[in-house]
Amino acid sequence: MNTASSLVLLAGLMGCTGEQRPEARALALYQQGCEELDAGAHQAAAEHFAEALEADPLHPVLLSWRAYAIAQGGDPAGAIALLEGGAVALTPYDRFNLAAWHARLGHEAPALSLLQVALGDEPALRALVQEDPDFASLRASGALERRLEEVALRAVMLGEEGAILAGELYDLELNVQAPGQGALS
Repeated sequence: MNTASSLVLLAGLMGCTGEQRPEARALALYQQGCEELDAGAHQAAAEHFAEALEADPLHPVLLSWRAYAIAQGGDPAGAIALLEGGAVALTPYDRFNLAAWHARLGHEAPALSLLQVALGDEPALRALVQEDPDFASLRASGALERRLEEVALRAVMLGEEGAILAGELYDLELNVQAPGQGALS
């Protein structure tokens, strides 16, 4: 980005008065939180994510980052309470993290349930399950493998003009890729 476009971006975030807009403050706090998280300063990161959320409450991803920082700081129960108690729609990544934190605490049933939904919504997360140390106890017990066999993919079928009605003709193209195998159509 050149200097002129940087100034235009800065002017847009600052407004004409030179006062920092909430989005700019939230972005700066988010960036500080990420840097602190990378440096292992989990408590400071969580505080910056909380401040960023106060500055710009329309971006619930900041709540997810705050919960992540809290869990990384050694309080997975606090992270679970924060994320499950937030009035935000959970993403597959939020559910994956919640599953990991429940597994870390030995809560097998909620971990498996959350993981099943997360993988149904975002199958690419399946590879992470095999590597994540939080799921080691579930892998060792065989519970994880049994549950992963039950994961169903979710699909929404839309026609050119919206939802497909019963009896309406439509074309369906399916491209499924199983782990370790090529694409199936």
